[in-house]
Amino acid sequence: MERGRRASPAGAPGGPPGARGSALAARLGVALVGLPAVALLLALPAPVFETPPGFTRAILFAHKPLREIDRQERLHACYMHACLRYVTQQPMTNSSLRARFGIADKNASMASRILADAVDKGLIVVADPETGPRARRYLPFWAGA
Repeated sequence: MERGRRASPAGAPGGPPGARGSALAARLGVALVGLPAVALLLALPAPVFETPPGFTRAILFAHKPLREIDRQERLHACYMHACLRYVTQQPMTNSSLRARFGIADKNASMASRILADAVDKGLIVVADPETGPRARRYLPFWAGA
Protein backbone atom coordinates (compact mmCIF):
# COMPACT_ATOMS: atom_id res chain seq x y z
CA MET A 1 0.00 0.00 0.00
CA GLU A 2 1.40 3.37 -1.01
CA ARG A 3 2.11 5.70 1.89
CA GLY A 4 0.62 9.16 2.03
CA ARG A 5 1.00 12.13 4.35
CA ARG A 6 1.26 11.40 8.04
CA ALA A 7 -0.48 13.49 10.66
CA SER A 8 0.83 13.14 14.17
CA PRO A 9 0.17 14.95 17.45
CA ALA A 10 3.69 16.40 17.64
CA GLY A 11 3.46 17.87 14.17
CA ALA A 12 6.57 16.01 13.04
CA PRO A 13 5.93 13.29 10.46
CA GLY A 14 5.43 10.07 12.37
CA GLY A 15 6.46 11.53 15.72
CA PRO A 16 4.81 10.93 19.11
CA PRO A 17 3.10 13.73 21.08
CA GLY A 18 6.08 14.12 23.42
CA ALA A 19 6.39 17.37 25.36
CA ARG A 20 3.52 19.17 23.65
CA GLY A 21 1.13 17.70 26.18
CA SER A 22 -2.23 16.03 26.16
CA ALA A 23 -4.19 19.20 25.27
CA LEU A 24 -2.73 19.23 21.77
CA ALA A 25 -3.20 15.48 21.47
CA ALA A 26 -6.85 15.86 22.54
CA ARG A 27 -7.46 18.58 19.93
CA LEU A 28 -5.86 16.46 17.25
CA GLY A 29 -7.81 13.44 18.45
CA VAL A 30 -11.00 15.32 17.63
CA ALA A 31 -9.52 16.15 14.23
CA LEU A 32 -8.70 12.49 13.61
CA VAL A 33 -12.34 11.60 14.12
CA GLY A 34 -13.18 13.87 11.19
CA LEU A 35 -10.59 12.39 8.80
CA PRO A 36 -12.90 9.69 7.38
CA ALA A 37 -15.50 12.40 6.69
CA VAL A 38 -12.93 14.55 4.90
CA ALA A 39 -11.79 11.54 2.87
CA LEU A 40 -15.41 10.84 1.94
CA LEU A 41 -16.16 14.41 0.91
CA LEU A 42 -12.99 14.70 -1.18
CA ALA A 43 -13.38 11.17 -2.62
CA LEU A 44 -9.98 10.19 -1.21
CA PRO A 45 -9.04 6.64 -0.35
CA ALA A 46 -9.90 5.79 3.25
CA PRO A 47 -7.26 6.89 5.77
CA VAL A 48 -5.27 4.27 7.64
CA PHE A 49 -4.90 4.60 11.41
CA GLU A 50 -1.88 3.11 13.17
CA THR A 51 -1.38 2.98 16.93
CA PRO A 52 2.30 2.60 17.79
CA PRO A 53 3.01 2.73 21.54
CA GLY A 54 2.16 6.16 22.95
CA PHE A 55 0.44 7.81 19.99
CA THR A 56 -1.88 7.45 17.02
CA ARG A 57 -0.84 8.10 13.44
CA ALA A 58 -3.23 8.81 10.55
CA ILE A 59 -2.02 8.19 7.02
CA LEU A 60 -3.84 10.10 4.30
CA PHE A 61 -3.71 9.19 0.64
CA ALA A 62 -4.09 11.26 -2.51
CA HIS A 63 -7.11 10.80 -4.76
CA LYS A 64 -7.02 7.76 -7.03
CA PRO A 65 -9.60 6.75 -9.61
CA LEU A 66 -11.55 3.60 -8.72
CA ARG A 67 -9.75 1.58 -11.41
CA GLU A 68 -6.43 2.24 -9.60
CA ILE A 69 -7.67 1.22 -6.15
CA ASP A 70 -6.90 -2.40 -5.29
CA ARG A 71 -9.41 -4.80 -3.74
CA GLN A 72 -8.18 -4.32 -0.16
CA GLU A 73 -8.39 -0.52 -0.45
CA ARG A 74 -11.91 -0.79 -1.89
CA LEU A 75 -13.01 -3.00 0.99
CA HIS A 76 -11.41 -0.67 3.54
CA ALA A 77 -13.08 2.36 1.94
CA CYS A 78 -16.42 0.52 1.89
CA TYR A 79 -16.07 -0.29 5.60
CA MET A 80 -15.10 3.29 6.49
CA HIS A 81 -18.05 4.54 4.42
CA ALA A 82 -20.37 2.23 6.39
CA CYS A 83 -18.94 3.52 9.68
CA LEU A 84 -19.29 7.16 8.69
CA ARG A 85 -22.83 6.67 7.42
CA TYR A 86 -23.73 4.85 10.65
CA VAL A 87 -22.41 7.55 13.00
CA THR A 88 -24.14 10.27 10.95
CA GLN A 89 -27.37 8.24 11.10
CA GLN A 90 -27.58 7.89 7.33
CA PRO A 91 -28.07 4.52 5.69
CA MET A 92 -25.33 3.02 3.58
CA THR A 93 -26.80 1.75 0.34
CA ASN A 94 -25.62 0.73 -3.08
CA SER A 95 -26.45 4.27 -4.18
CA SER A 96 -24.39 5.92 -1.41
CA LEU A 97 -21.42 3.67 -2.19
CA ARG A 98 -21.69 4.54 -5.89
CA ALA A 99 -21.61 8.22 -4.95
CA ARG A 100 -18.58 7.58 -2.69
CA PHE A 101 -16.61 5.91 -5.47
CA GLY A 102 -18.00 8.00 -8.34
CA ILE A 103 -19.56 4.96 -10.03
CA ALA A 104 -22.16 5.75 -12.70
CA ASP A 105 -25.69 4.43 -12.13
CA LYS A 106 -25.39 2.20 -15.20
CA ASN A 107 -22.44 0.45 -13.47
CA ALA A 108 -24.30 -0.30 -10.23
CA SER A 109 -23.09 -3.90 -10.38
CA MET A 110 -19.56 -2.68 -9.52
CA ALA A 111 -20.85 -1.31 -6.21
CA SER A 112 -22.86 -4.50 -5.68
CA ARG A 113 -19.67 -6.56 -6.02
CA ILE A 114 -17.80 -4.37 -3.54
CA LEU A 115 -20.70 -4.65 -1.07
CA ALA A 116 -20.92 -8.43 -1.51
CA ASP A 117 -17.15 -8.77 -0.94
CA ALA A 118 -17.35 -6.60 2.20
CA VAL A 119 -20.24 -8.71 3.53
CA ASP A 120 -18.32 -11.93 2.73
CA LYS A 121 -15.25 -10.60 4.59
CA GLY A 122 -17.41 -9.70 7.61
CA LEU A 123 -16.69 -5.96 7.39
CA ILE A 124 -20.33 -4.97 6.94
CA VAL A 125 -23.69 -6.67 7.45
CA VAL A 126 -27.07 -6.34 5.78
CA ALA A 127 -29.32 -4.36 8.12
CA ASP A 128 -32.42 -6.40 7.24
CA PRO A 129 -31.75 -9.70 5.44
CA GLU A 130 -35.44 -9.93 4.48
CA THR A 131 -35.14 -6.82 2.30
CA GLY A 132 -34.69 -7.24 -1.45
CA PRO A 133 -31.31 -6.42 -3.00
CA ARG A 134 -32.36 -3.02 -4.39
CA ALA A 135 -33.56 -1.74 -1.02
CA ARG A 136 -30.75 -3.13 1.15
CA ARG A 137 -29.05 -1.02 3.77
CA TYR A 138 -25.71 -1.95 5.27
CA LEU A 139 -24.12 -1.48 8.69
CA PRO A 140 -20.57 -1.86 9.97
CA PHE A 141 -20.11 -5.36 11.45
CA TRP A 142 -19.96 -4.00 15.02
CA ALA A 143 -23.37 -2.32 14.66
CA GLY A 144 -24.93 -5.54 13.33
CA ALA A 145 -28.67 -5.82 13.10
